[in-house]
Amino acid sequence: KYRFIERLFTLAIRVRRGDGGTAGEAPAPQDIAAFLATHGPRRNFFPVYADEPLDFVSVERNGALVGVAALLDQRAYKQTVIDGYDPLLKLARPFYNLAARVVHKPRLPKPGTALRTAYASFFCLADDDPDIARELIEQLLRRAAERGLDHVLVGLTAGDPMLAVAREFHPIEYPSAIYTVAWDDKDDLHDRLDSRP
Repeated sequence: KYRFIERLFTLAIRVRRGDGGTAGEAPAPQDIAAFLATHGPRRNFFPVYADEPLDFVSVERNGALVGVAALLDQRAYKQTVIDGYDPLLKLARPFYNLAARVVHKPRLPKPGTALRTAYASFFCLADDDPDIARELIEQLLRRAAERGLDHVLVGLTAGDPMLAVAREFHPIEYPSAIYTVAWDDKDDLHDRLDSRP
């Protein structure tokens, strides 16, 4: 039994070189774990953090953590390679790429290119403050620039108030949908979900 939950948008945000600054040092792992355990459950399906050595960035206000996220680079074992484009897109690609530079959109790479991307994982805020979300994304982009990446992928649902903030970074969006799946004769998780994003 498939039951629709919500639309999901994966946003590919382009990493720009030379924007200035570097991503700061992450807090101690125990502080990150405590923050995620406290604030992560504000979202349904938030991942469980078990002290994995991830590349975290953070935002602090008055000496307290107010936002953390990890840059998850899976290129060592999971790659996306551009195999080719359909004929119309192949013809349009050079013109699109010229326009993309002007409007700060990601460019379409050459066929045969492995995409240099990483995922924003454990994206977590103490509250839904757009300024903190914006700063957290900027920290992720700075860390991605330090790692030589081209894009950071951020996944947010249609009902997440931080989706509007992430869209300010002029991403390419990949829409999809989230469903729960259950056998008809088993306990259905869908019925236990609440109104959290």
